[in-house]
Amino acid sequence: MQILEQLQTQPYLNNNFITRKVQIIDIHRLNIFGVRGSGKSSLVIDYINNNLKEDEYLYIDFDNPLLLINPIDNNMIDKFIKQNQITTLILDQYRDEYLSSIPVVDNIIIVSRIALKLDGYRQLELFALDYEEFIAFEKKSSTNSLNSFLKLGTLPQIVKEGNINANMLKRFLSTSFTRNEQQLLTILASFNTKNITTNQIYLYAKDRFKISKDWLYKKIKEWQDEKLITLIDNRYQKSGKKLILFDFILPKYITTNQTFIERFDNLILLAMLKHYDSFEAIGTYEYIVNETIIIVAPFDTEEHIWKKCYLRLNIYQKYNSKNIIIVTISNQYSFKIKDIEFEGLPFSEWSILSS
Repeated sequence: MQILEQLQTQPYLNNNFITRKVQIIDIHRLNIFGVRGSGKSSLVIDYINNNLKEDEYLYIDFDNPLLLINPIDNNMIDKFIKQNQITTLILDQYRDEYLSSIPVVDNIIIVSRIALKLDGYRQLELFALDYEEFIAFEKKSSTNSLNSFLKLGTLPQIVKEGNINANMLKRFLSTSFTRNEQQLLTILASFNTKNITTNQIYLYAKDRFKISKDWLYKKIKEWQDEKLITLIDNRYQKSGKKLILFDFILPKYITTNQTFIERFDNLILLAMLKHYDSFEAIGTYEYIVNETIIIVAPFDTEEHIWKKCYLRLNIYQKYNSKNIIIVTISNQYSFKIKDIEFEGLPFSEWSILSS
């Protein structure tokens, strides 16, 4: 029980916390889930510090090194809750195998990487930062905000620093991934925004480090569930899917072949994954949502993109699309080809309109 007493009396600091779009309101039965590094723990600690008294809650972070040699179980937690009249229990970095059952308590917040299958629980998904949240972290909006976003990425702990370097990412990777996972992540980063199959990933990986096929396939499935990676269907590819990483800046630091348009494509796809239930690729940098087509073209002039679109007009007509949005860095324009309206929008405007 001593370890639980120590956990309860520990101060939980949350310096420079910036309010997120996702808010904790009802905590009766709550499962907060999301990709690692998205800021789940900070969100919970902010709620604790502003809404709960020290003697009424118990916060257990299963990544706390104290638990490595001081394991806890259901019996210990249940006794502590009763003896100390705990009304709110927070289980952070939780996995199903950590406890035999969920302790009984008035209010409980469970923080996990994937949504847990728990009856009666409200689920709250936290993504990494989108562009609007990034502006809030910067505490200002300016013409340079998008440039900063493209340099810093979506991870709150890095954005709060206001700069990024290889050592910062090394620290994030070493604390969030095992060595084998880091090797696999590096392989995946090499194929970010590319069309690929899981078997092709395995064949590429096994030539570079010792790896089990079963482990890799299992890890790919786990990471899809967590949304560390997303595989997007492409209507014009017979095999494989387009691979997208959870943060668009990461490949720049762990690979040598990431181009700017691939980073910008990754950025747009992350926004689409957050705001649309489903979509498919219909080209290298073209996507369809219902009957709306979205084209990634960061620097194309109106004249250049008009020519591109004219050559692919039959594809757009095939999908009965009457509205095509071209996402750019800063260019803005509109034109019409036959009965299809084309509109070029800067990312900073499009990302807010699509939310």
